[in-house]
Amino acid sequence: MNRQPDLFPTTAAIDAPAALDPESMRARVRPRLAVLLAEARAATENPWTAERTRVHAHIFHNMANWLPAVERDALRAAFVAELIRLGQGEAANAARRQPDRVKATPGVSLPANAAE
Repeated sequence: MNRQPDLFPTTAAIDAPAALDPESMRARVRPRLAVLLAEARAATENPWTAERTRVHAHIFHNMANWLPAVERDALRAAFVAELIRLGQGEAANAARRQPDRVKATPGVSLPANAAE
């Protein structure tokens, strides 16, 4: 008779996720934020759909949490300024009103496609 595998295995690899190094996360986040900001700066009109703009605004706001406060705030302000220039100020305001969902703490991972 076949025995079904345990639904909740207790191996160390599953029980203890690898701690994320904040500096390596900063290295992953900076290029993604730079791409979004560059796309917005290069555009003469909104390059994304309204839904995609809201998603980018929210993701940008939260991914920036991995950065030091001065850098985080400067990048957020630059992105908001670009969204306002493109007529998407409401999307920027909506992201700023949301509570930060990602904190720069060990054990929190960003999805690989977060900036797409």
